[in-house]
Amino acid sequence: MYLSHFNLRENPFEISPDPRFLWLGEKQKKVLETLRYGILYDDGFFAITGDEGIGKTTMATALVDFVGDKAAMVRIPYSDVDTLDFFRMISTAFGIPDPFPSKEAFFRRFDIFLHDTFSKGQKAVLIIDEAQRLHSGPLGELLHLSNVGENGTNLFNIIFVGENEFDEVLSEESNQALRQRVAIHQTLGPLTRDETREYILHRLHVVRCERELFTPEAIQDIFFLSQGIPRLIHIICDFALLIAYFEGGQIVRRKTIQKYMDRLRLPAETIESVRIAAGLSSRPEREVDGKVGKNRFDVFKKRVRAARRTS
Repeated sequence: MYLSHFNLRENPFEISPDPRFLWLGEKQKKVLETLRYGILYDDGFFAITGDEGIGKTTMATALVDFVGDKAAMVRIPYSDVDTLDFFRMISTAFGIPDPFPSKEAFFRRFDIFLHDTFSKGQKAVLIIDEAQRLHSGPLGELLHLSNVGENGTNLFNIIFVGENEFDEVLSEESNQALRQRVAIHQTLGPLTRDETREYILHRLHVVRCERELFTPEAIQDIFFLSQGIPRLIHIICDFALLIAYFEGGQIVRRKTIQKYMDRLRLPAETIESVRIAAGLSSRPEREVDGKVGKNRFDVFKKRVRAARRTS
């Protein structure tokens, strides 16, 4: 709606992951390098965990391109299906011929696929999104699949991508064997204040917007409200641009962000009260890390989503 008003070719703050918008700070680069090393030289499982909307799926998608043709990598979102249907999801992702009548038939076919892939100089890597929804049944089957090897090298790696609850899944006694196989566990945290600014400017640059659309003060307040969580940054920026458009403005200012808060029905709160509640108001720039009280911020996230649904 507001694109032509701001002379934008496309929306810079779409929620769905798009590799063109990939932004990598130092922390994100370190995560990718660590996982790439693990895939190429290690024989364990890997895990990427973090809060909802922190950018885990974006990181997993970037990893596929980062590793390149040195591995046959696919990504599937986990859904609560029976074992055979779960195996069918895996086979479809890897392009293995289907159907197969039983688990045993799948194991035989998957074994052939892994050895064929290895003969081409590649490892097979499965990225499982929404891993926090996994339970001991499919996890046990995955452990069985990962035992295929050749000359002491495992031919199949698995990367679990999930919210922080996945740590609780791993801690269950029934998953002890799998937990011991997790060689690398990376936790993604929120963006800092400087990273939030760089992130917003990067996305605007990708859509070839070279002029200022957000004042520095507005970006600072976007950070305080989002606490550096990329998905919330997208939602707030998108809605703030919409407010500016309705008012005929050409730039998002601090008062625009306050109006966004009013839209969330937070009339008693101000940006300053959010800063104070987050414990960030008086902290030096280098110490700002995007952390906030979990219960309070969870309430805020729910309000953000509700406002977006009704906008």
